[in-house]
Amino acid sequence: MENTQIEIRAVKTDATPGQQTIPTIIYDKVIEVAEQKASVASRVNIVDTKAGPLKILANMSTTPAKVIDELSNQELQALIKNLDYKSMNIPHGRLLSVIESSKQYMEHGITDEFREYLKQELANDLLLGIEDYMFNSEHSAIQNIFLHNASPDSGYFMSKFEDIKIVASASATSLSFTNLEEAYDLFANQSGNLSEEAVWVVENIKMLSSIKDGTGASVLKRENRAPHSAGSVFGIPVFKTAKFTAGQKAGAVLINPKKAYQVAVKKDANFVHVNSDTYTGLNGSDIFIGDAYAGGRVVNPRAIVILKTA
Repeated sequence: MENTQIEIRAVKTDATPGQQTIPTIIYDKVIEVAEQKASVASRVNIVDTKAGPLKILANMSTTPAKVIDELSNQELQALIKNLDYKSMNIPHGRLLSVIESSKQYMEHGITDEFREYLKQELANDLLLGIEDYMFNSEHSAIQNIFLHNASPDSGYFMSKFEDIKIVASASATSLSFTNLEEAYDLFANQSGNLSEEAVWVVENIKMLSSIKDGTGASVLKRENRAPHSAGSVFGIPVFKTAKFTAGQKAGAVLINPKKAYQVAVKKDANFVHVNSDTYTGLNGSDIFIGDAYAGGRVVNPRAIVILKTA
């Protein structure tokens, strides 16, 4: 039986005849796609890292400056002790996105337009992969927010500083207007203007659109909505994600992605072209791969509220 395993290797600038020469770095494209803010993952705080786990310093709220007496070591030590900063290590996992194209199409060569299309799609798929781990799948490198509260709070790979707040519904199938108000108030009462760049995240838009306000109208307002959003609730954009983790009874999430979640991506993320292995030969295709090492962690649990059904 033929071995159909895909052999992954980057195409070099001195590519042999029959191979295509492609730029190998797509990190900048990931950042460019993220700036479009078309998904929840595109709104998180993305930083580059060289190699290995990234140690980050997370600001849990707002730490105001203090007036102290000149040369007062005691007051300085007290100020340092009260800083609301926490440190955490973000590990890495290998994240791949894949596009397959026919060799017949590739006979025309890789135009600049097609190259940009590939980079755009592969970068977008990498971001969607990060979002899937944030809200659905599970891996030690990219933290699932629904599993956050059960994560370790000590050790080298500690995964939480404190628990994410939960708002519980009395219904097993729906949320209430009161639940939304409670979640919003939890945000509004935190320092740091958390609601300013916040979004609602749902698996099913009806979880919010079915809720009525005091006038009997839907709380989901579809007019004047932010780009790529489904509308807004209390003036905060609503985004749909593909899937929530099964069994978590999650109805919606109120999150400030920029302040709540940090993603570290190695800056040498590769754009890989596979065109002469057994798999592509048997299938008459070329394969393009976005190959990145990435990790993600909740860095400020106060910037997330999870709304759950009973």
